[in-house]
Formats: sequence, C-alpha cells, structure tokens
Amino acid sequence: MEQAQTVITDTTASPSSFQAQIPPWVPDLPHRDMPNLEDVVAIIGAWAGHNYPKIREIYWQKGGWEGWTQVELALLFTQLYPKTNTFREELVYLGSSKRADLTLMLAGEQTQVIELKVESLWQDQSAGGVTNFVKSLKTDISKIDSNNLAPDFRPALVYAIGLTCRDEVNQYALDLIHWSPYQNDIKFNQLVPSTGDVPALYSWHVVLRRPALPAGDDHTSAFSVEEMPLAVSSKESVFQGKEPSAAQRHILAIAN
Repeated sequence: MEQAQTVITDTTASPSSFQAQIPPWVPDLPHRDMPNLEDVVAIIGAWAGHNYPKIREIYWQKGGWEGWTQVELALLFTQLYPKTNTFREELVYLGSSKRADLTLMLAGEQTQVIELKVESLWQDQSAGGVTNFVKSLKTDISKIDSNNLAPDFRPALVYAIGLTCRDEVNQYALDLIHWSPYQNDIKFNQLVPSTGDVPALYSWHVVLRRPALPAGDDHTSAFSVEEMPLAVSSKESVFQGKEPSAAQRHILAIAN
C-alpha cells in the first residue's frame, strides 16, 4: 500500500526544502514572501487550469465545488508562501458577520482578502439559468465594494474572483453589459480553450485597494472619498456631477 506523502507545514523550512513541494504546474513567479496581485490571479488561474478535468467531474455534483476550491487554494498559498499566514473564513469586515473566503497576511505587507465564486450545477439549474453565475459574482463584488474593511486588515487588496466552466454561461458573461454596474471593472481570462465537447474555462475578477486608515480615525464612518464604492446610486450626489477619478476608484486591472 502506497504511503501518503507528508505535507510540511513548518514555516521555518528553508526555501530549497520547501521548493520540492511546489507542484510543477505552478507558474514561474518571482520569489516573494507574500504574493502580489498578479501572483494571486495567476496562481488561482493555474490551479483551475490544472484541475479542470476534476472540475468538470465535480460540477455535476449538486454540492458544488466552491468549498473544495477554497481548501485547495488555502493549502496551495500555504505551500507557496510559508511565511504568509493563510486564513479561511476570517471576519474582516467592520461591523459585519460576513466572512472572507481567504485572507493572506504578513507583517509589513498589505493584506490580501479573496472572495471566491464558482459556477455550479445547482446554480445553473435554478431559475435564471445561465444568468445566475454573473448575478452571484456581482453579489460578491458588491460585498467587497460596500463592506468597510476592518482597520486590522488594512492596507489591503480585496478580490472577487470567479470561475466558469460551461460555454453558455461563458458566453453570457462575455457580454459585459450583463455585469452592469461593474462592466468597466470586471476583468477576465480564458484559462482553457473550448475543444470539441469540452467547454472553455474562464476566470473573472475585480480587485479593490483599501488603504490604511488615518491615525485617529474612529473606524466607524462610511468610506472616505479615496475609496468610494464602485457603484453608487447617484454619481452626482457623491461626486458633484463628476466622473470618479482613477485615484477615487482604486481599481487595479490586469491585462487580459
């Protein structure tokens, strides 16, 4: 009987000994103690692409595959960045019981807060059909957009990242008007192309920057001007008729 491989979790392990645990499909990224924005998006995309055969099988289970994705990515970030603390289901939002799927923290570095959303059979078969994934990820975008991040987790990058694996859902999502009011903020990547009977795999993401709060801030006020929510009911009332500036929106984009 083949013995299971032991996963080393000692964060004092040397880079050379830890390197042996890194899966061969992980992209060749610059060595850092903590991932940056490009690293996070690239690693999640590489994981999804490598596991696409499994994803296609698990998709048909009504329980979905989001929980499995969360666990796998938490382990992967722990393996790749042993000096970074990787947490699941952390309470990061001020005055809210909502929890973040993944939170990466390292002293001296900005926190990475990640909300995950994956397409599921239950979702696709529910009323709304192909529209449900976009609605669901928009809910996560609204979650990171409208919930104030607690000061202990700032400064931070906050992500809403989704994965889709059915052509009809992909095609609906590729019509960016369906992402309104976030159609100018959503970014996407084709991770696996469609071939024959195998549908394409896509990733979708919006990333926000949440700066550290000024000294003396009571941490209970609404967003500052520099971090206004992406979508507001009346731009005129918030921005006095002016389009939000790049500094106000704090949207970080990765080229497709």
